[in-house]
Amino acid sequence: MEEVRCLFCNEEHPLFWQENGYVGRKCPLYGLIYMSPRPDEREMALLYNIERSGGESFAEHTAHNLTKLLITEYSLVIMKKFKTKGELLEIGPGGGHLLLTAKRHGFNPYAVEINEKLVHYICNQLGIDAVNVSASNLNYFASKRFDIIYSRQVLSHLHDPIGTLRILNNRLKQDGILVFETGNFGSIERFWLKFIGELGYPEHLYLFSIESIKQLFNLTNFELKAYYFHSNAIYYLISTILQKFKRTSNYTNLKNNRVSQFKKFKDYINYFLVYRLGRILPESWPATIIYVA
Repeated sequence: MEEVRCLFCNEEHPLFWQENGYVGRKCPLYGLIYMSPRPDEREMALLYNIERSGGESFAEHTAHNLTKLLITEYSLVIMKKFKTKGELLEIGPGGGHLLLTAKRHGFNPYAVEINEKLVHYICNQLGIDAVNVSASNLNYFASKRFDIIYSRQVLSHLHDPIGTLRILNNRLKQDGILVFETGNFGSIERFWLKFIGELGYPEHLYLFSIESIKQLFNLTNFELKAYYFHSNAIYYLISTILQKFKRTSNYTNLKNNRVSQFKKFKDYINYFLVYRLGRILPESWPATIIYVA
C-alpha cells in the first residue's frame, strides 16, 4: 500500500469516503476524489489478472453485449468528426468491441491492455495487435505514432494520470487527438454518491470533475477541443429499482450473435438511458463524459 496526495494541490485531505476497506479523500478546490492509501501498481496488476478488480470478468468482457457495441458506434461517430482514418490505439480495450468496430470503419487498431488473458484473446481471437503493459510504459509500439488514442473508463484506474497523459501526448502524431470517457463523480453532490452506493474501490484510484480534467490537460499540454455530457442518473435509478433481477451467468462470445431478444432490448435501454436521454439532463447529475483533446 502507498499513500498519495492530491494530483493538483499536493495536499492530503480528510477522509471523504470508505469502501471495501479503502479510504477516499476529496480536494474541494479541484473536485478530485483520490484513494489514499492505495495498492501500488504491481498489486493492482495482480488483482486485474486474477479478476479481483476491474469490474468485469473475462467472460463478461468478451461477451456479446449490445450496449457496448452501441457505445462503440457512438464513440466512433464523435471521433470521425475529427479523424476519419488512420492509426488508432485503445488503452484498456476489454474484450475488443471498439477495436473491431474501428477496423470495420477503416482505422488500423492497436491496443494496450494490463490483463494478460484479454491480450491473448485480442491477438489470437480478434487478430488485432495488442501488448500486455501499462499505459505508462514507454516502449509499446515504439516505432508508431497514432492519429487517435482512445480509452473508455480507464483514466480513473491510472496510478499516474499526469505522467501517463504526457506519454500519450508524445505518442500522438502532430495533429492527433486524445479521446477518452470518464465520469464526473468528483463534482456531484454527496447525495448522489450515497444513492449510487459505491465508488468502485479499489480499482478507481481517482474520480474527476470537468474542472479537474481541464487542470489535467493544462499540466499535460493538451487543449480541450470538445466534451460530450451523458447523465447516467436515470440509469442508476432504474437499475436500483430492478436490482432484484440478477445478472445471468450464461455469456455468449463476442463473435456469437445468438443473444435473446430480451437481452438485446435490455442492452438498448441501457444505452438509450445514458447516451440519448442523458444528453439533455442537468450537468450537476452523475454522468459519463467523452472528452476530445
